[in-house]
Amino acid sequence: MKTPQFTLTSVIPTPRASLLLTFADGEKFEVDLVDVITKLRALGPLKDQGLFMRARLGEFHDTVVWDEDGSLELAADNLRAMGIEQTGGSRTSSSCAGCMRTN
Repeated sequence: MKTPQFTLTSVIPTPRASLLLTFADGEKFEVDLVDVITKLRALGPLKDQGLFMRARLGEFHDTVVWDEDGSLELAADNLRAMGIEQTGGSRTSSSCAGCMRTN
């Protein structure tokens, strides 16, 4: 079963090396990937803006991929965590907010 908060419905790459992401639960984030691309050798190829701009949804909408063989991909749960962190941790998904109200 897919979890809406970890299912992507849209990904739009920007020339600033960020991704505009929309999740199935309606949450939207702009995730800045400059630091990650700089620090992680495996993502080094994404320094090429032409390649970065080819970002698209993975087959099951739980990843963002850049190449055909899946060697350059980031998982939706990690991207969401980055988005929350980059916005100061102030966002919660509607399902999580409901969970907090009942517990």
